[in-house]
Amino acid sequence: MQTKISILWLIILIGLVFHTILHLIPVFYGVDIVKPNSQGVIPLGISLTMGFTFLIPVAIICLCVFFTSKWARVINFIVSLIVALINIAHLSEFFLAKSVDIAQVFVLPALFVISLFLCVISYKWIKILTK
Repeated sequence: MQTKISILWLIILIGLVFHTILHLIPVFYGVDIVKPNSQGVIPLGISLTMGFTFLIPVAIICLCVFFTSKWARVINFIVSLIVALINIAHLSEFFLAKSVDIAQVFVLPALFVISLFLCVISYKWIKILTK
């Protein structure tokens, strides 16, 4: 179970990186992706979001690999639910958008499905303790 959970977290981490890279691809084709009125300073919120996008999966992978107690399993499950909810929200934004970035069609649904698998396996990991 721990290996499966760690691999799913790793896939989510890779998917988030790929999602960001897809937003940068237009630069290579001469598209200006600079935010209007940008001052060249990355907002704190974006920095924190990107930092936690890396830190949370890595921390949970370490938690799952090195700890098997009930609290570690519950924390993993709760965080996996939060990530699934974020993926649902992000996927719904994709369907509600006025213009569709076709490259994201490959990433967002896949991350959603992987996050659902992660929730199911994380729940099963908790249930093993009660048997």
